[in-house]
Amino acid sequence: MKKNKGKILLITIAALAGFFLVLYLLPCLFPIHVIYNPLNGYTYTVYADYVILEEYWWNKEHVKIPDCMWGRPVTVIDNSCFYGYSLAYRANDIRKIRIIETIELPKYLEKIGDMAFGDLPELKAVRGGENVEYIGTHA
Repeated sequence: MKKNKGKILLITIAALAGFFLVLYLLPCLFPIHVIYNPLNGYTYTVYADYVILEEYWWNKEHVKIPDCMWGRPVTVIDNSCFYGYSLAYRANDIRKIRIIETIELPKYLEKIGDMAFGDLPELKAVRGGENVEYIGTHA
């Protein structure tokens, strides 16, 4: 009986390791597009060695953008990532004003796209961004 439990445990560990290895290596073969992750509120694309944030869906006063996702650095905030939802909060399609007051940028961030933080009337501060090389128009 103990031998069977040991084999089952070994097979389970091997299967989990294989699963996580495939998930980690998958973006090396082709980009993975995640449409609204309910755990962090972002839509993003994972590439072999970086992540692009494309949309932010939550409505929080203080936003801290993660440094890494899927073990890869967040290097780009795409065009209009935080823009455009002052009229409708799309997750529930409820009319709601964006209340974002502060945004903390990830430490590996290199590019901020056009209008990335546009239409945020309550925005008071954007912190971080020491490594940013490009800031788009009206960002």
